[in-house]
Amino acid sequence: VTIRNQGTTPINGWTLEFDLDATLTSGNLWGAEIVSVSGTRYRLKSASWTATIPAAGTVSFSFNAGGLPTVQMSNKVFNGLPVA
Repeated sequence: VTIRNQGTTPINGWTLEFDLDATLTSGNLWGAEIVSVSGTRYRLKSASWTATIPAAGTVSFSFNAGGLPTVQMSNKVFNGLPVA
């Protein structure tokens, strides 16, 4: 997953919430940390090395999840704001 900062100032620290009809565990996550899980709703926060997203830059995190290969993240919310 790549997060792009389209702004002109760095983002320092981030959270991403999303729905995912799959099983995601902290042992299969790189570049982010699980804050909470409620059913299929996940809330992640930046790892120390992905916390700053430079202006016009990107950071990435990845995970392995159990579920159907066609499952997509939906209802994404980045730092409290809905995103596409």
